[in-house]
Amino acid sequence: MQPDQRGARSPNGPQTPGGLDSQVGRAGRGRALGSLSTWVLAAGLALAAGLTAAITLLLMQERRDAIDESLRQNALYARVLEDHVTRTVDAASLALANLSQGSAGKSQVSVAPMDTMLVGLPQVRSLAVLDLQGTILASSQPGEAGLRVDLSRLGRLPSAGHDTLGPSIPGRSLRDISEQPGGAVPRGVSFIPMVHRVQTPGRPELLLLALLNPDSLANHFRLTLSDEDSQAVLATYSGLVLSGTTELEPGTSLQELPVFKDYLPQREHGSYVGRGAGPLEQVVGFRVSRTRPLVVLIQRRFEAITDAWLERARWRACLGAAVVLAVLIMTLTAVRSLRARELAGRRLDEAQAHVARSERELRLLLEVSPLPIWMIDPQGRYLNVNRAWELFTGIDRGAVLQRPVEEVPALAAVAHDATDRSLLAAGQGRRQHDARETSADGRLRDLLVNKVVVPGPHPGIAAGILGMLMDVTELREAERTTRQARDIAEEASRAKSEFIANISHELRTPLQSIIGFSEIGMVRGREHARLAGMFQDIHTSGHRMLALVNDLLDVSKLESPVGTLHLERTDLRPLVREVVQELQPLLAKAQLRVEEHIGEQAQRGKVDPLKFQQVIRNILANAIKFSPQGSVIEVTGDVAPDGSLRWSVRDHGRGIPPAELESIFEAFVQSSRTKDGSGGTGLGLAICRKIVDALGGRIHAENAEGGGSRFHVCLPGRDFADTRPADIA
Repeated sequence: MQPDQRGARSPNGPQTPGGLDSQVGRAGRGRALGSLSTWVLAAGLALAAGLTAAITLLLMQERRDAIDESLRQNALYARVLEDHVTRTVDAASLALANLSQGSAGKSQVSVAPMDTMLVGLPQVRSLAVLDLQGTILASSQPGEAGLRVDLSRLGRLPSAGHDTLGPSIPGRSLRDISEQPGGAVPRGVSFIPMVHRVQTPGRPELLLLALLNPDSLANHFRLTLSDEDSQAVLATYSGLVLSGTTELEPGTSLQELPVFKDYLPQREHGSYVGRGAGPLEQVVGFRVSRTRPLVVLIQRRFEAITDAWLERARWRACLGAAVVLAVLIMTLTAVRSLRARELAGRRLDEAQAHVARSERELRLLLEVSPLPIWMIDPQGRYLNVNRAWELFTGIDRGAVLQRPVEEVPALAAVAHDATDRSLLAAGQGRRQHDARETSADGRLRDLLVNKVVVPGPHPGIAAGILGMLMDVTELREAERTTRQARDIAEEASRAKSEFIANISHELRTPLQSIIGFSEIGMVRGREHARLAGMFQDIHTSGHRMLALVNDLLDVSKLESPVGTLHLERTDLRPLVREVVQELQPLLAKAQLRVEEHIGEQAQRGKVDPLKFQQVIRNILANAIKFSPQGSVIEVTGDVAPDGSLRWSVRDHGRGIPPAELESIFEAFVQSSRTKDGSGGTGLGLAICRKIVDALGGRIHAENAEGGGSRFHVCLPGRDFADTRPADIA
């Protein structure tokens, strides 16, 4: 056996301290730690810069998204309002066409058909018939017949059989533009004339006139626009204002807007950011009427969008700055720690260079132990191993003694340099960790490794480390099997919850569209009973499907927190009465009657009103569902002597089997008496219990004397914060 260059080798004796090689190794470790601290500092600064850039890009992207969302919203509003304006104008045109057919061949024009038509035209102020000299022959406005108006103010007159839409004219009626005006016209009051020219063989030509109410259009614009910063303008194709929610006077020219200068007539709809109907920069959406030379403009102040974005971005920027600051602090802390470790390592190496080798070898009764045991010196070389170690590794002890641990292929996973160094530096203590090794018979074994410091002749100086292995393969295999089964179950539950939540949210968007279009179809098909019935069926089925989707969302809510309870101190009696009133249609349909035993004493408590009503609604809906026709449902509420609030709902239905009085509050569980199709998804009572638990109360059920069941809700009368998080898993 050749001598070791780091010192004399002795199978059973101590070794001398290392020479040049150990000094070179210590110097290498010092340089490595120094370069590591520099690398950590550079990496931390780069990470902070990258985070700053990423946060800035994210905020700018959010600003762009906010502008794009406003553009899309304005385009949608323009489409909706254009449809309303077109339908309004077309309805007036159709009325004039019908009026022309009704008056054809008659010697006198009757006012009665005009009054009848005005009932179905709320956007039209009045109807009138004029000759080509401007004399009013008949009008729905009393006292206008015989007046003469200036036809030039009505705009270009149409050809026979056609109609035209004139400019906005100040006034309420034709009297205001006649030779005998009725007085001063209030500011902002105007009308839009629609002229239809009628030519009957053998009779002089007539002009049928409908006065459209621009205020009606403006009111519809205001109701449609949900954002107070948004405005709508109705203008002619040439850019003259007819109506709108702005302060622009009718007749104001908007020809300098990009809509009329750059977009029309090449584009009939679109949106942009730029000049609008006002002095400030606007986000504008426009759309041309599909049948009339009219343009609907929707605009929102660009400053309002950026202000809203800044309000949201301020908190994100603060959070991002905090993250960057935390990265910088952690970087500086890590660099300082590495440099301190470098200094400590040098001092430890210097101290270890002066430590005398142990003069005696630990003599332990290792051979009798069935567990593999070994001992290494402070330099990490084997001093001794026992017989069990030889049997486990299949290596003779003569081949490993005085050799460094890293040079022996056996037990590579057991050797933890950092653990050994910390134990030797402390001079005392023990460590335990897990490892996996292949034994001499070729089987992979799970091991529990125990290491303890062997004290030297001087306090605080270790003579070496004693290690011992314990085979825990069977135990670890059982733990892994149990963990895998648990992970599979948790993953399946999580996937189910995510699937239900995602598919429910995805279903609601098309369902809302189906319900919305079915409502439009019901309105437009009102005159066709069969078509209206078909849209009614679509509307009813859509609501039924939406209710099912909401139940699916409740499924996902059961496995996630319900969020924040907004607690208010309020009297619970009006909340209960609102629920009873809300369910009156169901009560009437089932021929049921609710008897309230609430009393005159106020029952004040701190609850979330909406969630408390949800509990009462679910319980009362179940009572309605399972009560026989003509029976009575009793709702009782009182204040207990201890100040708690007690509510109960009693029905006269089939009751609940005693063994199921508690299980019905579990998710997806229904009573065996409701599994004939009359029950729901089995979620209502489970949600009720979770809400009541979050409010600090309790809910339970019992069978009432004489048949039926009674549900009790008890809420505490104590004080607590108005808003607090409530995790209902």
